[in-house]
Amino acid sequence: MDHLFSSLVRVEALSQVVNDGIPSMQWRTVPGLRAVPCRLDLSFLRPGKDQVQLMENGRAPDRIGVMFTKVNPKLRPDQRIVAIPNRFGQIVVPGTFEIRNIPDVAIDYRSGHHIEVQIIETIQEIPQQS
Repeated sequence: MDHLFSSLVRVEALSQVVNDGIPSMQWRTVPGLRAVPCRLDLSFLRPGKDQVQLMENGRAPDRIGVMFTKVNPKLRPDQRIVAIPNRFGQIVVPGTFEIRNIPDVAIDYRSGHHIEVQIIETIQEIPQQS
């Protein structure tokens, strides 16, 4: 199944950092998940399983889809994935996406085969033009 994983992502989680006695939250890379091969499919939703996002006036709809990757117990809800260049130097599906649901393990005849999880693009800050 590795030949289907055209994207590479970095998985990040929020962690508390204390600077000069002031706590704040920062996104940090999850150890062992710095470069995760996967397939990001933004044109596919699993019928009866994935949530369809509601439309809102005056706002572009979020891109939603499914991420397929190897079974990894460190992948959890409330993490985000950031697309990074793959081994060919390409970012196949650019963006930063949230994992809001518990990842589903697809089972074969004797063990977990791969993980499928719904991803939702996060709102990104627009850089200011000077």
